[in-house]
Amino acid sequence: MLSSAIRCGSHASRMTPAVSMAIRRFDPLEAKMAQKRAEVIQQQEGEGVKYSTKDDFKQTVQDSRYQGAADAETGHVPTKWQKKFLVLTKLYPSAADIPPYVHNGTMNRMHDRMRVVFIVTASIFFFSTFYIAERAMAEKIARDRDAGVVVTRMN
Repeated sequence: MLSSAIRCGSHASRMTPAVSMAIRRFDPLEAKMAQKRAEVIQQQEGEGVKYSTKDDFKQTVQDSRYQGAADAETGHVPTKWQKKFLVLTKLYPSAADIPPYVHNGTMNRMHDRMRVVFIVTASIFFFSTFYIAERAMAEKIARDRDAGVVVTRMN
């Protein structure tokens, strides 16, 4: 049945629930996430909690991240600069702790965090440069005013 569905090029919407479940059954991460969701729902129904706490959210996010070792198919070999950025964004404590292959999800988190770092750095640089230029212009105007220079025409 599965091979005929693949040969015919049918979409996921045309698959029977049994075929869909057979495909999902092979993904251990999805099975773990489904089990965790069921546990949380059961716990909330038993306690009557209708909201999620910070610890629940952190635990759910940590459980949904893949924690195993990456390989050539599931990982990325970081460059020298990417290793520095992985340490800078505190995804790894030191460059020596970075494995040869880093998961693509970890690299995406690094890129997201570096985007924030670059935006903050560029903003600080822009406003610092603007402030220094404005202050230099104010000093020049004050110096010219004290010297008695009168501006009659702008070039």
